[in-house]
Amino acid sequence: MAFLNNVRLACLAMLMLALHLELTRAAVQVTHLRATNLSGADAALNEADAYVKVWCGDVFGGMTEHSQGDNNPWWSAEFNFPNCQVHNILMLEVWDKDMNYDDKLFTCTRPLISGTHDIICNESKGTLYYKYLVY
Repeated sequence: MAFLNNVRLACLAMLMLALHLELTRAAVQVTHLRATNLSGADAALNEADAYVKVWCGDVFGGMTEHSQGDNNPWWSAEFNFPNCQVHNILMLEVWDKDMNYDDKLFTCTRPLISGTHDIICNESKGTLYYKYLVY
């Protein structure tokens, strides 16, 4: 009888561990990207050709299209990370596209928390706005 109790306790412990691991996994969606007042190496002379690269943890999710000649762009891109972890870092980099070498204007980072969040990332070379959902 004692053997069965130990087996039951071991099974219960494994189930609790599995549930905990599953709760820390998250699906993350990043949408509604836009920027204002962009400036950088070339943007001071003319309008920026900006785009954004997105990561969740060490997973690269892709990048937006570049918006040609606009220091206040809106992007229609949507990024989905099906296996992100709560508390992973969500990182967005704003770039200015150039003929030879693209210029990184700034980086925004956030640790992921559950729910829906509207983010404003103020930097010296502009402001990035985006929304993320952890579900």
